[in-house]
Amino acid sequence: MSNENQETKTCKYCQSEIPKKAKICPVCRKKQSGGSGIVIGVIVVIIFIGMFGGHSSQSTAINNNSNGTNSAEINVDANENSAASPVSSAEENAVSSDSFVYDDMSVKYLKHEIAKNSIDQTCLVVYYEFTNNSNSNEAFYTNFTSKVYQNGVELESTIFNINDETDNDTKEIMPGATVTIALPYKIGNDRSEVTLQVKPWFSDSKILLERKLVLQ
Repeated sequence: MSNENQETKTCKYCQSEIPKKAKICPVCRKKQSGGSGIVIGVIVVIIFIGMFGGHSSQSTAINNNSNGTNSAEINVDANENSAASPVSSAEENAVSSDSFVYDDMSVKYLKHEIAKNSIDQTCLVVYYEFTNNSNSNEAFYTNFTSKVYQNGVELESTIFNINDETDNDTKEIMPGATVTIALPYKIGNDRSEVTLQVKPWFSDSKILLERKLVLQ
C-alpha cells in the first residue's frame, strides 16, 4: 500500500514504517534522503577549485619562465611561502584528543560510562557537548558521525534510550545554543580499550576527533 498521502513513509534502508517527516529512521538509525544534495555540492566545489586552481598555478609558472625566472627558484620560493602560510582552523583542528571546531560548530568529548539501556542491554555511552555557532539551525547527526571500535571492529549503536540526552543528537539547535549528547553503543563482556572517532558525516577519511577510551 502506498504511503503517499499518509503520515508515514517507508525507510529506504530497513523498510520499516516511520513518521513521514522523520529525518532519521528510529529503527535502524539511518539518515533518510535530503543530505545527498550537500554531498554533490561539496564535490562540485572541490572539482571546480581543482580545475581552476591548477590552471592558475600553471599560468603563473609559464609567465615566470617567460620572464627568465629559473624554475628551481620558483620551487624554492613556493616552498618558503608554503611554510610561512598560516594553518587554517580546519587543518589545525584535524585531530584533537578532546574537542574540535568544524564549520562553525564545536564538539567536545565530555566522558564515557557503562550503563544499561531501556531493554537492559549493557552499553558504552559516550557524552559530547555540541555547540552551534553557525548562522542556521543544526543537528549533530546531520553533520558528524561518531563511531567506536573495539579490537578493530566497530561497535553497534542502539536506538534504545539510556537517558534524556540519548536523543539530543537528532535535535536541531539554534545558533549560539549548546546541548549535551549521549550516544550509546552495545558492548558485551569485553572490557578491552576502545577507539573513539568523530568524522564529518559525508567523509570517511577526515578524522576530527580520535581518542582511546579505557573501560571499567
